[in-house]
Amino acid sequence: MLGLGLGVSIFIFITATIMLLGYIIAGIFKKYHFANNILPLAFLHILFALMIESWALIIMNGGFDIILDLNIDYSIVLILIIPIFIFVEIINYQAKKVVYDSGSIIKKVYRYLLPTFMVIAYTIALGVFYFSCHYFSFLSSI
Repeated sequence: MLGLGLGVSIFIFITATIMLLGYIIAGIFKKYHFANNILPLAFLHILFALMIESWALIIMNGGFDIILDLNIDYSIVLILIIPIFIFVEIINYQAKKVVYDSGSIIKKVYRYLLPTFMVIAYTIALGVFYFSCHYFSFLSSI
């Protein structure tokens, strides 16, 4: 079960990263309509990836009694997230200028907050994946 949990976690995190990179690459190549369409899908996929990574962590442990006190340094996660956040916000700003249609206030708030929430969800998913990798090495050493 140890390998299954890590394998599922790696697979689902790679697919979430591919979705995020698809949004960034679409913005880099100025395919703003595609980037605008993939943004909600990437957000939902990252949320599902977070849920599946948590489930894989439970599977890897063999139950819900996960030891959270491993003294892991998460600074690398923050270092990796800063450029991703900058790219997503720049692409979001350019996509809103090109594709954005004026609609209701709910659409404006949704379009304004969704990229930021996507990066926050990806940060949490990256943190859970980072913890899963360290927890795998912890479990395999005992």
